[in-house]
Amino acid sequence: MMLTRVAGCLYWLGRYLERAENVVRLALVATELALELEGLDDEMVQQEWDTVQAALPGSKPSPEMVRADIVQRLQLWVLDDLNPMSVAYSTAAARENSRTVGEALTREVVLSLNEVHSQINAMSRRPATDANRALAQATAIHQSLMTTLGAVENTLSRDEGWNHLKTGEAMERTQRALFILRAKLEGLHLRDRDRDAAIALAGWRSLLKSVASLENFRQKFGARLEPKRIVSFLIFDSQAPRSVHTGVRRMSNYLNNMPGRGPGLASARRSAGRLAARLDFDEDAIMDQPSLIPFLEECLLQLTDIHESMGRPNRE
Repeated sequence: MMLTRVAGCLYWLGRYLERAENVVRLALVATELALELEGLDDEMVQQEWDTVQAALPGSKPSPEMVRADIVQRLQLWVLDDLNPMSVAYSTAAARENSRTVGEALTREVVLSLNEVHSQINAMSRRPATDANRALAQATAIHQSLMTTLGAVENTLSRDEGWNHLKTGEAMERTQRALFILRAKLEGLHLRDRDRDAAIALAGWRSLLKSVASLENFRQKFGARLEPKRIVSFLIFDSQAPRSVHTGVRRMSNYLNNMPGRGPGLASARRSAGRLAARLDFDEDAIMDQPSLIPFLEECLLQLTDIHESMGRPNRE
């Protein structure tokens, strides 16, 4: 049986790595939309940055960020190690956890994570002064994080430690998708009525990109972006790698593969199983609701319950 301390560190290692990749992707997507709509719809650009903040609760930028430019915003979300939701902060936390559980990791994972950490430190010492360089720095960090995640996927043994790490990854990915949907959906529906069709579609593309799902959606449905189909895809599609449904199912599988039947693990399994069943069978009823926000809030509460259960004893 794995020590609780080691299991917890691996769980949080998975969360922090996934969080770092999610945050830099959100920042890159918002930057892309800001550059695309520069001079065309400044209000929509500001709303996009506001949804990044809403999708990353726990971070409190200064009031000056309301008037910040692209360079300042990228530095806040990518390089500012005092921001608890920044890429720099999450990467440093992941590295600290990796030191605690080094025996459970491969050399490839440790080296890759150290390289990302060094890369961020080097960029922090020489911050960008223009948007193009800031965007290039963020893109390079994103590529390095994808390399680290690839090392995790391709070099770690599928043992108990793997299940804890991947539960953390699935938790973070699913929770972040729900935060993004909660932050963006109502604003997108309102903008559909008030804005030019091409600009409104740019918002829906941004939503899909924010959840790393644009190409998956196009492979299944083609180039036409229908809002209701996009929402259903991001929540309920069992084949979409970043959907809420897929994340909860993955989490449930990892939990079921862990040894032990203690109260914490049993509670987490039950909660994940109930949520997975609802996503399996209640799509039509949920999609017919006037607003999806209450359902998204319910999902977030259930994920919080699973997360808290993971900290309880796993032995009877």
